[in-house]
Amino acid sequence: MGKGNFIAKADKSSVGALLDSIHASRAKRSCLDIELVECHMKEQPAAPGTATQPDRTADTKLDESLWVWGTSATEPRLLHTMVRVRDLDRSLKFYCDGLGMRVLSRFDSEQGRFSLRFLSFTDFASGPAIELTHNWDQAEDYTHGSGYGHIAIGVPDIHAACKRLAEAGGTVTTPPKHMVPGAPALAFVKDPDGYPIELIQTRHG
Repeated sequence: MGKGNFIAKADKSSVGALLDSIHASRAKRSCLDIELVECHMKEQPAAPGTATQPDRTADTKLDESLWVWGTSATEPRLLHTMVRVRDLDRSLKFYCDGLGMRVLSRFDSEQGRFSLRFLSFTDFASGPAIELTHNWDQAEDYTHGSGYGHIAIGVPDIHAACKRLAEAGGTVTTPPKHMVPGAPALAFVKDPDGYPIELIQTRHG
């Protein structure tokens, strides 16, 4: 695990934190912007005429504390979206105090000089999460490029959500409106780092 330290025992359930600690030394990019590396085991095709090697992973005892996204899925599903943030406390105020998400796990790496916070409305097994990555030595604001769109979040009261998020450091860029008569209202808010968040009304009446 190198010099990475778990903040609390419960945080050991974060697979993302464990993998990022292992690979942090390989993941540095320019401006100390650390590219978090996911560990994907890829099957290599066997050469013609050679025997296929047995899968040794089956011999490894399952550590259920690391399988936070479940162990019995039969269909693909969205797990998390990662965004890099300049000020972790400022972002936590927006997502937790403003949107009502909670921190599922947290991890700080002295060796990699980065922090991770996984946030969700539910838990790892029940719904998708947002992974906030804070690179300690990032001196400049992040750019969002031309490909990033937005994160969409359903809210029961879109007007109250916009007011709450503005008070939590967000910027309402598109006030609540109906794109089509009879459709749910939608709005757009930018988080403290400028990432667009689409809000969609999910309660009628």
